[in-house]
Amino acid sequence: MGSRVWVGISLGAIDDEELRLYIETAWDLVAPKRLRASRVSRNAVMELPGNDLAAESTLRVVEQFHEAFNRHDVAALMALMTRDCVFENTFPPPDGARHVGQAEVRACWEQLFRDAPAAHFVVEELFASGPRAVLRWRYTWSSEADAHVRGVDIYEVRDGLVAEKLSYVKG
Repeated sequence: MGSRVWVGISLGAIDDEELRLYIETAWDLVAPKRLRASRVSRNAVMELPGNDLAAESTLRVVEQFHEAFNRHDVAALMALMTRDCVFENTFPPPDGARHVGQAEVRACWEQLFRDAPAAHFVVEELFASGPRAVLRWRYTWSSEADAHVRGVDIYEVRDGLVAEKLSYVKG
């Protein structure tokens, strides 16, 4: 039996008609190739036969990283990053700051959580190919209606750890 690749997509921000159209379109792409959708729902997961075990591992690492971020668990974040990690922040505009190495990246996370104690990311979409992943997100920093931005992170995972996280924001 061949290996499988899991592709996860969060569809929480669309209405039921858009969800139906998305599922039909996805199935039209999958069915002719004899690929199988193992679960299709508001949080859609498609199981595709293939040999991209790196993508599966990459998705798991990025999901663990995201969960640690939402817990504000700096120790867990850093345990999921390489010694020579790189984080490119979205601030200050226009290009953001580049932080290199465990000490600089740790200091960045600690400052972020001090400045924004309600910091929280919602995953809008996540996919991976080999060691690279793209995460589309909505970030909120308070309960005010307009206290959010949307953006994208591009990850590189090496040896089961985040080596690079490049962040981009709309706006």
